[in-house]
Amino acid sequence: MVKLSKLNRLILSIWSTIVVFVIGVDDFIGLMDYISFDDQNGLSDSFKIVIQYFLFGMSSIYLVQNFFLLFLLIPSKEDQDNILFHENIRDHYGRYSESQAKRLFSIFCIIYCFVFFYLNHILKILPINTIIWIVTFTFPVVLNVMIKINYKKSEFID
Repeated sequence: MVKLSKLNRLILSIWSTIVVFVIGVDDFIGLMDYISFDDQNGLSDSFKIVIQYFLFGMSSIYLVQNFFLLFLLIPSKEDQDNILFHENIRDHYGRYSESQAKRLFSIFCIIYCFVFFYLNHILKILPINTIIWIVTFTFPVVLNVMIKINYKKSEFID
């Protein structure tokens, strides 16, 4: 496996922060189209709206955290030695592992995302931003379960 450099991890952190911000703003604009629950057609429409607002609330926390991480990269006049600036850069690249994921997990991630996005495209269940947030929040959980199962299996084999 190839180790990811600090610069690659810093770029990845900044890039993901920008992407999350753009998706969050787009999601917020989309949610403003819903005026009230009374205008919806039944329980399923109301449930979709509740899911969207819940995911937007969760993503807002992530958005604010990422925004502050980006904001803290701006050097301050009080930090003459750039100590805080370098600590903030360490926080950014510290968010990502030095090692890359195994190919099996990467392939699983592609399949996982494809299945969610394809089914949503065909069935038109939820807006695309909502599916993006669902995949963003559920995939790490599913991946951790897979890693633990894989780890347990390797204990039995050894």
